[in-house]
Amino acid sequence: MESKCRLSPESASLQYWQTPEEATTSSTHILKMFHDYIRCEDFVGADMAKKFLHMGFTRARRYANHRDGKKYNPDGTIIPQEPDAMICDKAVSAVIFREAWKKARENKKYLQMKQAHKELENERQSIL
Repeated sequence: MESKCRLSPESASLQYWQTPEEATTSSTHILKMFHDYIRCEDFVGADMAKKFLHMGFTRARRYANHRDGKKYNPDGTIIPQEPDAMICDKAVSAVIFREAWKKARENKKYLQMKQAHKELENERQSIL
C-alpha cells in the first residue's frame, strides 16, 4: 500500500503550537489534512496526520510542565512541574491539540481503515 502522504512536521504546521492561536491554526490545518487523506482512502497519510496531532499535544504539554522542556536535572531527579502548568498558554495549546487528536483517532472511517490495515498486515505475516 503506497501512500500519497507528503507530511513532515514543517508541512503539517506542527512548528506552530506555542500559543493558543497558533495551536488552533496548526491543529485545524493538520485535521483538514487528516480528512483529505481519509477522503482519498490513504490510511498511512491519515495515520501520520493523527500522529502529528498527538505530537502537538505532547510537545505543548511538555513545555507547559517545564518551560525549558527538560524534565530531569543532570543528576536524574525529576524537576518539579511549573506552578501554572495546567493554566498557562501552552496548557491551553495542549488542550486544543488533544481535542483535534481525539476527533482524528475516533473518526469512524479512520477506525475502519485501521482495522482493514491490521487485517492486511496479519495476512502478510501469516504468508511469511
